[in-house]
Amino acid sequence: MNFVTFLSVFGGRLQLLCLLCSALPALPACSALPACRHVHVADRCARPGPPLLCVHQDFPPLSFRLISYKKRKPFYSILECFLDAARRHPTKVFIHFEGRAFSYAQVDRQSNQVARALQAEARLKEGDTVALFLPNEPNFVLSWLGLAKLGCPASLLNFNIRSKSLLHCFSCCGAKVLLTSPEMLDAVKEVLPTLREQGIRVFLLSDSCSIEGITALSDKISEASDEPLSPELRANIHIRSTALYIYTSGTTGLPKAAVVTHERVWAASFVQAASGTTAEDIFYLNLPLYHSAGFLIGLAGGIERGLTIVLKRKFSASQFWDDCRKYNVTVMQYIGETLRYLCNMPKVRLFLTLSGKFLHFSTSNSFACAEREREEPQSPNRHRERSPSRCLEGVPESIRGH
Repeated sequence: MNFVTFLSVFGGRLQLLCLLCSALPALPACSALPACRHVHVADRCARPGPPLLCVHQDFPPLSFRLISYKKRKPFYSILECFLDAARRHPTKVFIHFEGRAFSYAQVDRQSNQVARALQAEARLKEGDTVALFLPNEPNFVLSWLGLAKLGCPASLLNFNIRSKSLLHCFSCCGAKVLLTSPEMLDAVKEVLPTLREQGIRVFLLSDSCSIEGITALSDKISEASDEPLSPELRANIHIRSTALYIYTSGTTGLPKAAVVTHERVWAASFVQAASGTTAEDIFYLNLPLYHSAGFLIGLAGGIERGLTIVLKRKFSASQFWDDCRKYNVTVMQYIGETLRYLCNMPKVRLFLTLSGKFLHFSTSNSFACAEREREEPQSPNRHRERSPSRCLEGVPESIRGH
């Protein structure tokens, strides 16, 4: 598997771009970061401004890693990568969230408790799909890891959808269990009668719940053992097994579920490695975890790198720079107009030396948007004047693989 064919798993647009560039002479080194070995995949388009895509020269060997993961018995998934990280540096902070720090070991133990509680209460077994209707919070990560330890695919529901769309997304993945939080309770109550008719079990991440048909789970989680679970629980999982269901936005109808295999999770997680991110980086993640960008590139990519994630409930331009100071953020992942909002903040908030990188995961018309923004006075490149970042990266939305 060579460089171009490996990139092809990210979707047609990026594949075409790389095929065009592969026939060109040797690509130049990245001028934005002298200490880092990057190549500019899109630099040969004879356009002004920075490249649309920077790819680290360590990217090709990643394809060989994926091949080796396929051959391992048992299969080496992103979960195993997390468990290895928890063993190597258990006290390292994995997630910063609203003033709280969660170490790799702490997340590992708590996800064991989640897995055991779900196994006992929902009678989950390998291959059962569970829908996660949760906001951006550590419980989302704990729940997903717990399900992965049981060999259960997770269906990542958009926490903004309601009624008909919510029922549609839930039913099309074949889930028999819904895991939600108190914040989502009103939306769940709207569809609860239908869920009960279909025999769906609903679990709430709370210590108590008085609503008939919804079972509180937090007390069961706190009482469960945090000892590691047997890998035999997921013994039949392989690289082509379904890992996740991620949904389209529903702009042309009801949202559609994209089947994300473990192979695609790995491929998407390598975007951070391809961009030069390392275990020493602090990654700012304000994208929703139900989205392919936030989950696959942000969360899974962070696990693959073994770095620290600053998790936010949502993007906030007014909080961003303060968060960067507080957590010493070095990498930001953004979509679309985010940099424009940041650059329009008062300069007093922008007094920051941020020797980091901006990972750009743009919308479906990514290259057109990037080109248009370059030509406008308030270009996203203004962030270079206000925070001397290292590199601007870009990949298309087709990384979802659907």
